[in-house]
Amino acid sequence: MRLAVIPATLLALGASAGPAAAADVTISNFAFNPTPITITQGDTVTWHWAGPDTNHSVTSDPGQADSFDSDPAGPPNNLTHPPGSTFDHTFNASGTFTYICKVHSFMTGKVIVNGPNGEPPPDATPPTLTKTSASGGRKCKRGAKHCKAKPTVVRFTLSEDSRVKLAVPKHPSANLTRAFKAGARSVKLSVKTLPPGKWTLKLTATDAAGNASPAAPLKVKVRQG
Repeated sequence: MRLAVIPATLLALGASAGPAAAADVTISNFAFNPTPITITQGDTVTWHWAGPDTNHSVTSDPGQADSFDSDPAGPPNNLTHPPGSTFDHTFNASGTFTYICKVHSFMTGKVIVNGPNGEPPPDATPPTLTKTSASGGRKCKRGAKHCKAKPTVVRFTLSEDSRVKLAVPKHPSANLTRAFKAGARSVKLSVKTLPPGKWTLKLTATDAAGNASPAAPLKVKVRQG
């Protein structure tokens, strides 16, 4: 029996890499499902319009390392995608990518793209400081009656474990940096640290990956007597 000789060129083609792996997201009932999804760099995500609602887009949020839009030129409030329509995008960069429907901004989704060897993407999201407030302290004069001294108290809520820096630009000796767990936290400054006067404080948070939050300015007045 004679054996067929396969040309080297065909062998090379047969040994070539297959198509990139895929993940599927369904668009239905005003939601992307599932979300988030985790893939590997080089994988392709396919979004499927399942209906009955079809007036939706798949549009990446701005400022990311990868961008995509199912309807770059479509009218923002009249996008036609009959059930069965699809849109796909190949992610060639690792990271975390968020997207929305530009017709219904409450529809959001997320794609987490691991590195080519499956390693998690680098953390590029800065911590957030919310519910920031400050109440000024009070310094009593020596021998003053009916005066109760109190410190300045700075309150904030952290989105993740971070090192928080409290800076007083016009009184740098009051600056401090401390590590805090995520959640509602506070810092106290005695009247020796922050004396009577009107002060502007700046609060920033930096996470373990080195991502820093924008500075949150706070104004306080420390009273005398």
